[in-house]
This record gives sequence, C-alpha cells and structure tokens, in this order.
Amino acid sequence: MKKYFSMKTAFLLMTLMILLCLSGCSTLNETQMSQNRNQNVSEASKTYKKQELIQDLQQLEKIIITKNPLYFADETELEQRLENAYHGIEDDMTELQFYRLINPVVTAVHCGHTNLSISEELIAEREGAMFFPIKVTLINDKLFALEDDVESGLTAGDEIVSINGKRSEEIINQLITNISGDGDSEVKSRYIISKHFNSKYYDFIDTSEHFQVLGMNLQGIQKTVELHAKSRDAFNTTAWDLHFTEFKEESYYTSKIYDEYAVLTVNFFTNKNSKKFDDFLEEFFQELSKRNSTKLIIDVRGNYGGDSFMAKELLSYITEKQIVYIDSEMPFYYKLLGFHKPVSPQ
Repeated sequence: MKKYFSMKTAFLLMTLMILLCLSGCSTLNETQMSQNRNQNVSEASKTYKKQELIQDLQQLEKIIITKNPLYFADETELEQRLENAYHGIEDDMTELQFYRLINPVVTAVHCGHTNLSISEELIAEREGAMFFPIKVTLINDKLFALEDDVESGLTAGDEIVSINGKRSEEIINQLITNISGDGDSEVKSRYIISKHFNSKYYDFIDTSEHFQVLGMNLQGIQKTVELHAKSRDAFNTTAWDLHFTEFKEESYYTSKIYDEYAVLTVNFFTNKNSKKFDDFLEEFFQELSKRNSTKLIIDVRGNYGGDSFMAKELLSYITEKQIVYIDSEMPFYYKLLGFHKPVSPQ
C-alpha cells in the first residue's frame, strides 16, 4: 500500500480526475465483484472458496488504488480496512457475507461517487426478499417509525430504541460506516439512512424474518413489540440505484409561482437534454420578471448533485455580478469544457 500512496503526485491526481470526469460526473463509478456463477444454485445461498474471495478483494484493491484519485482517503484508515477484510475472509461465504465484509473498504475512500453494489443476479433474486416491514427515518441521532403497524401497535412517530437487541445508536453508526460520502461529512450518509433505512438495514445489519422492537411514544412510554418481515419492492435497491428512486425525469425540476413568492425545486442536476433545463430556467425567470416577483425559494433538499453546468446556469440567474465558478487550478481538460469561465449574470 505504501508504494501506491507515494505515487500520488499532482500530475497523477489530475490525470485520474480527468478519467473520472470522462466517465461522467453524475454517475457513480461502481466496482462489482468478479463472478463465476452457477445458474443451478441460488445466488443468495451460493458460497465461494476463500481463494476466490481473496482474488476478488485483490481486484477491488487494485481498482481503488489505480482508478480512484483518493483525494479524501486517509491512508492509514484505508490500509486498516483492507487488512481487516483480508483477515475476515473465510471459506464458504455467501455474496452478502462477503459484501458486508469488504464494503467498508470502499466507503473508506470517502468519495460519494465510489460505491460497491451487490451483483445484478442477486438484486434480481431478491425481488421477493423480506425486509423490516415499516418505513423508518433518521432524525438527528434517533430512528423513528414513519408508518403504523396495526397488528403490533407501533405507530408513526414512535421512536425505535432498539431492534433485536441492537440499540439504534449502534445501528446508525454501522450504517454510516457502510455508506459512501464525501470527505469526513456524514450528511449524505445520514440522508440516505433517513430515506432508505430498510434497504441498508437488510444489507448491513439483519435479514431476520422477525424483529423484536423496543419503541417509545411521544409521552416517553416504552413498549416492546414484534414485527414480521415483509416483501416490498421499494426496499430492493442498490447503492447506486437508490439515487434515482425518488424522482422521475419529469420531476427533476419544477416551479410554482404564487401571489407573494415563487418556488423553484431542483431535485437533480441531471437530464438527458441539458438544453431543456436552460430553456426551463429562462422561461421561469422571465415569468418572475413579468410578475415583478421579489421572493424566491430555491429548494434543493435531497439533491445529490450532477451536471455542474446546470448548477452554473442556475447561479447565473441569482447573481448580480460576475463571479468565479471554480477558484482553483484545474486540469487542461476541465478548461476545454469551460469550467474556468466565470458566471455572468443573466
């Protein structure tokens, strides 16, 4: 590992950043495990020999070291997680067991664009998988039920103190460790937990058919209930696909003009035709001008990012003076794309 990190010169870093940009900044560079599938065996129950899994992890390590700029990665942390993964490999592990073992290696890169997903075969087989049955969200450092479970008496708004004996704090920390985010920030990880708890809980915590839940209502009264796992298609997703589950293309951006104010909602800076977004903005702000609207709310909650030029276009409508968009040195390729050009007010 040491020799790889010593090679991270500025030139190499810029070259790798160019490669990543060429692959599309609005898509995740996913690493999938090499597969030698036996179609007669269930993907969930199929097991692999230790040497096969070591080779897979070696492939993953090579991809991370040679293809990722490791801009936010901590050398010591990454080395430790790799070492833990190698030591944890055993004979006859399933794909899910191996996934849980090596995924922290990928999240140690601390790059929101770098994720590890289960295989397409396993995701297809999991269409009938049984998940924690009710939607759960994360608020600050606590988990809350978003739905009622009539049979058990658990109601929406109840705090979930523990599941199958595991405290919510432990569950949250374990999930954060397994979700890719940028740098040291936990914002993206916590947001994904708040929106996709059930999927992540299944992947990294527990695939039980029954759950003993310690809940607490708004009055602080605790109660222990038993929930039964259910199959829900919405919970069967991957580390990459979940970024697109909440919005359809036609709802990537919307607008509404009221008497006293206007709301511009941008759920995703992405579109198959970015010119369409430019036209949408031009029409929207022309209408604001006609109505002499003076108050605008721009709602980007849950926006994962995407096309920088679409964000730049939006910025041009809300600045009154020319401003620098990226205030730093950048590779020549970025300059060809126009990143160095300042934002001029519309």
